[in-house]
Amino acid sequence: KILHALAQHGWHRIAVTSPTHGCGKSFVSANLALSLARRPQSRTALVDLDLRRPQLADLLGVAEAPALEDFLNGEQPLEGLFRRFGRTLALGLNGSPVEMAAELLHSPDCHAAMTALVDQLDPEVVICDMPPALGSDDVLAMAPALDAVLLVADGTQTSPEDIKACERLFEGRLPLLGVVLNRAQDRAASRHAYRKG
Repeated sequence: KILHALAQHGWHRIAVTSPTHGCGKSFVSANLALSLARRPQSRTALVDLDLRRPQLADLLGVAEAPALEDFLNGEQPLEGLFRRFGRTLALGLNGSPVEMAAELLHSPDCHAAMTALVDQLDPEVVICDMPPALGSDDVLAMAPALDAVLLVADGTQTSPEDIKACERLFEGRLPLLGVVLNRAQDRAASRHAYRKG
């Protein structure tokens, strides 16, 4: 469905975010990238832009990830920081939290680096794991370098009001590609178990 929507609109760059911390957005980002990269001849890039709390390196079991800040501020070329995972997936992982994350994401250097990523890797899809949307303006700071946003909600903690707040935040700025419900509980199964007890 995601690939169909991207092709239909000519989109390539997706932000994956959530209303708040702990919704599993990094997990969804990693799994989406791995799924897309399984297609032969595909080209997918996964970038950890949750600069304050980078998690993708740990999720993927990569030790000693470089400091992505050095690429985003123009100090290091893409080749020195991005890793290949097979032939179809490029990883832009981050091993060092960034204190001035919002300022970096707002900077012209960061936008130039993201343009260079697209120019050099020529990916079909760039998946950017972003911070929670309601906790900072980082997603909106990156809006000029993004085509759409995928929102990850947690079935155990995200409220309908949180999702509506995100929709209002993105309205007129970034198209909402969809909402992924993570950790959804099967209510019918829960009711059945309760009746049996």
